Parts: sequence; structure tokens; C-alpha cells
Amino acid sequence: MKKTLFIILLLIVSCKSQNNDTSESKSAELVQFQIKVDSILNESIDPNKPGLAILIAYDGKMLIGKGYGVRNLETKEPITKSTNMEMASVSKQFTALAILSLVNDGKISLDDTVFKYLPFKTFKNITIKQLINHTSGIEDAEDYFGTYWDSTKIATNYDVLKWYSAENRNKNISGQIFEYNNGAYEVLPLIIEKVSKKNMKII
Repeated sequence: MKKTLFIILLLIVSCKSQNNDTSESKSAELVQFQIKVDSILNESIDPNKPGLAILIAYDGKMLIGKGYGVRNLETKEPITKSTNMEMASVSKQFTALAILSLVNDGKISLDDTVFKYLPFKTFKNITIKQLINHTSGIEDAEDYFGTYWDSTKIATNYDVLKWYSAENRNKNISGQIFEYNNGAYEVLPLIIEKVSKKNMKII
């Protein structure tokens, strides 16, 4: 699959690098691009494994949005571009990207303390960079929520913040130890929303 995605990436770069500006040639180019991607993915799908969905956009326009293969091996229910999928930690890269976009715009710095945006004791000596790279030293909120939270309710980022703000949740000295921390990525979206004044869902 890595080889397949690499080939698709080359196709995207190839299309982007061609400088013919006529609308007819662009339309023809797009059709050929869609056909090539379709062919590559249809050949790559293993019928004995779950499929995938792909969305390729350029310059604000969706070039391809389509599902390939099945979502359920027993029922053979097909995957579509609207199929909901478990993202889990894949979402962390988008959170980090949103932070870096704010840095690029000069709105925040990676060296800013989290306390600057969320003034609670736990965050006093922790930087945004340390939240991103899992060296903040704070307890992982997931350990608490996975054990004690009412499983009939969905915990929000604000529930996590409330837990962090209730008392000092520092576990290690910040910046010294790498320890994977899901809770840190529940805090980062709150900073993003506060600075950008936008809901994370639309960023």
C-alpha cells in the first residue's frame, strides 16, 4: 500500500507541474488523473481485507472522493467516501499542523507556556512544544478517563481540562522524559480554538 500511495503522490505532482492553463486541458487532465488513481487502487485492493477511502483535493477543489473495497468482510458492505472511520491517533498530526499554522502566522510560539492560554497550575512550566512532542511531564488524562469516567457519556476536551485544572497533574519534570501522552492532545485543541477563535471541527 505504501508503494501505491507513493505512485498516487507522483501523479499529483505530475499534474501540478504541468503549466497548460486552458480549462479544457485541465478537465481532460483531471479525468485522466482520476482514471489512473482508480486503476491503481482497484488493482491494489485485497478482497480478503478491509478497503479504504481516499480524498484528494487541490486548491480548494476535491479531485477525487471515493471508497474502494468493503468495510465489512462478512456483509461485504462497500466503503464509500461518506463511510465513518476510527481515526484515533491519526488526528494528532492534524492537531500539530494546526498549531504550526498558528506559529507560521505569528499568533503563537512553540516556546509559549501552556499557562499563557490555559492559566492552571499544571501547565505553568510546560511549553506548547512539549505538549506536541510528548515531553510535557503531565499525567495522561486517558489513564483516568479510561478507568473512572462514566462510559455512557462522551468525555470532551473541556472535561479533560477540568480534570487537569482540579489539581497539579505534573508527573515528571517537563522537557526531560519522552512519554506518549494522549491527554496532551486533548489540551492542544483548546489552545488552537482560543487563539484562532474557531471551532476545531472547522479548522
